[in-house]
Amino acid sequence: GVGAQTLQHTKLVDVLFHVIRVHDDDKHISTYNGVVDPVQELHIVNQEILMMDLDTIEHELMTIDELLHSRIGGEYLTFEKRTLLKAWEFLSGEERPQQSEQFMRSKSKFKKAKLPPSCNGHAIRFGKWDLRERELLTTYNLLSAKEVVY
Repeated sequence: GVGAQTLQHTKLVDVLFHVIRVHDDDKHISTYNGVVDPVQELHIVNQEILMMDLDTIEHELMTIDELLHSRIGGEYLTFEKRTLLKAWEFLSGEERPQQSEQFMRSKSKFKKAKLPPSCNGHAIRFGKWDLRERELLTTYNLLSAKEVVY
């Protein structure tokens, strides 16, 4: 895998270039389980990207929920929450746990919803988003929204 810290530094790029190794070179490049498997390595990197985006969206949803609970915001925050929920479900491939279950108030902070162990969904760039949703999602610099060159 790539690692969360490396992925965090790539959020501001416009395009992701995936360089996939298809040759044996144990002296210079480590492998997953000691086997050169380009498909598996690509899958792992894509999962890390989806999970990082899911975590970013979850953090933003927590902030929005706190603002809405405090009656701060309004129509735009409601739109933002609806778009981020749609993105969360698109990335994860499943419904996000309901607020009543996951956001029990604790010391005036909302709890983070439990993220799935892996994402069975799709990269944001493959979704059908209207112009307003696309503009909003762009502001979060989600890695799975970036163009990819292999």
